Amino acid sequence: MAIVSLSATDGQKLPWSLAHQFGGFPATHQSMVVLWRTATDPITENRYQHKNTVLLFDDAESEALSQIARLAYAHASSENRLSMVLVSDVR
Repeated sequence: MAIVSLSATDGQKLPWSLAHQFGGFPATHQSMVVLWRTATDPITENRYQHKNTVLLFDDAESEALSQIARLAYAHASSENRLSMVLVSDVR
């Protein structure tokens, strides 16, 4: 399970936060490719080990939705055990 706050999201915050939640310590200056790989490898590993993965995105604003959609699309599979929860403050 990973809990990621998306308040004040920039382009690198989502993959960096995911990687950090899964126990990785990516450098902030790493390329987006490396950040996304570090963030998504545990999800792939869990799928191969038949483990559930739950991602909770807090403060999900429109700026982060494309990245969340990218993550969902990349892991779309009937064998995947990925659940995503998006929480947003409706005003």
